[in-house]
Amino acid sequence: MPRTVPPIAPRVVAPCPGIGFPTMEEAVLITNPAAEATSEHVKEVIVKALSSNLHLEVVDTAAPGHATEVASEAVRSGYGLVVAFGGDGTLNEVANGMVGSDTPLAILPGGNANVVCRNLGLPADIVEATGRLLNGLREHTTRRISVGRTGGRCFLVSCGLGLRPPGAHDAERDADARRDAAGRRTGPRFPGRHLLEAAFRAAVRDRRGRDIRIHLSAGGVAEDVAVALITNMSQLSYVGDHPVTLAPEARLDEGLDVLAMRTFPLSYVPRLAWSALSDGSHVRFKQVLYLHDLGRVKATSAGVPFSVHLDGEFVEDRTEVEAELIRNGLAVLV
Repeated sequence: MPRTVPPIAPRVVAPCPGIGFPTMEEAVLITNPAAEATSEHVKEVIVKALSSNLHLEVVDTAAPGHATEVASEAVRSGYGLVVAFGGDGTLNEVANGMVGSDTPLAILPGGNANVVCRNLGLPADIVEATGRLLNGLREHTTRRISVGRTGGRCFLVSCGLGLRPPGAHDAERDADARRDAAGRRTGPRFPGRHLLEAAFRAAVRDRRGRDIRIHLSAGGVAEDVAVALITNMSQLSYVGDHPVTLAPEARLDEGLDVLAMRTFPLSYVPRLAWSALSDGSHVRFKQVLYLHDLGRVKATSAGVPFSVHLDGEFVEDRTEVEAELIRNGLAVLV
């Protein structure tokens, strides 16, 4: 049976002088009940805290894509703020409904890694993050960040090429395994927890001569590579509180960076892991191609498809990907 999105009543709000976006008195809180660090009790506490400053409407996501629809409707209806409470996957969906608008997005961490939150310098602890959000409401402090887009879908963290997570040989089965009876995503998402495992698998395939060669074109450079990550965030995952800094020169207000392996010897897996956790010297490794501040990246293969993931979600195998930068595409409450 087709699912209907609960309508959001239109709001009439006045612009805030000198700021260029609506006042934040009317807000929508979008929550993912399946996110790893969320619970009904935590949500109730957050709703109570935010309701002291906002006229708040709360929407629980019910299926993949639901958060995008709700966020898009909130922007069209003139809400002054959209709050996303969940992990990086939930945040990706919410952002996809808001890119290009002046409506600010506020982030409350409810996932395992909370990569976007940490890259923005926001607290990964939900109590501290709620306090920071309330301070941001009082001061109206926002920041515009750039995002990437490919195939009509935006990504905040990364677009990965050739890094195949476990079980991704069957996209539909992999997607179904991450959803509960209500259709909500569950469990860990790639690349955070599985990044090193995917790198190891890529290295094994490269050693056996089974790796797909991806032709990468960007910034006047054209090379064949085994795997690639496209991002404008420096830290793409975390081991505990330790950041995994794969793209050390990437900045949220600049262009896209590319980290690619020309070939992927097994010996590079521990070296890459150590460098990403320490000094970032891997960008100068002989087999590494690193490009900075790009507006567009194109990847193709000679008829053999390669795996693609966006912000941790395996999408599908493709023979061509073109990623473009949307500069200053998203307003974020900080």
